[in-house]
Amino acid sequence: MHFKKPQPTDVPAFYQGYIASLPDGHVLNLMELGKKRMTDMLSSLEPKDLNTSYQAGKWTLAQVIRHVIDAETVFLYRALTMSRRDSTELPSFDENSWADSTALNAQLLSPSALLRDYLLIRNLSINTFSRMTVDELFFRGRASSFETCANDLAFIITGHEYHHLNVIGERYIKF
Repeated sequence: MHFKKPQPTDVPAFYQGYIASLPDGHVLNLMELGKKRMTDMLSSLEPKDLNTSYQAGKWTLAQVIRHVIDAETVFLYRALTMSRRDSTELPSFDENSWADSTALNAQLLSPSALLRDYLLIRNLSINTFSRMTVDELFFRGRASSFETCANDLAFIITGHEYHHLNVIGERYIKF
């Protein structure tokens, strides 16, 4: 594979911390490591755990997990679009609006349903990125008013999940 960890100047400031916090390693191996961590955490949850929040006004655990899944779905779509040399500018998404929507139906979600959804998108991400050529990985397009490419988005997906798993472990539940 021909992935290259993005330099801070390659990505917007709000993604730089996600990428910088990643341990060294091949991004697909880091995605697999993240999959194991998320799977272990979700497998240890009871349904009541999903409604917990570490502070009033903060997202519930269900909202955080759903956010990770939703963000990966959006980022993967962006990466696929760019890998197909499509220069259409892609819109941003309002993570808080999406989280509020999750709050309306989070009581219907079980740890096993979240795990199922998570594994679907994570396995699709790994499969999609593993099949990209160098040209597909590095074709630059625009999303949320910034320039990026599939390579950068692979690291953003991985770093975003890594960040949120650390937050979950520090503020919600120990796993």
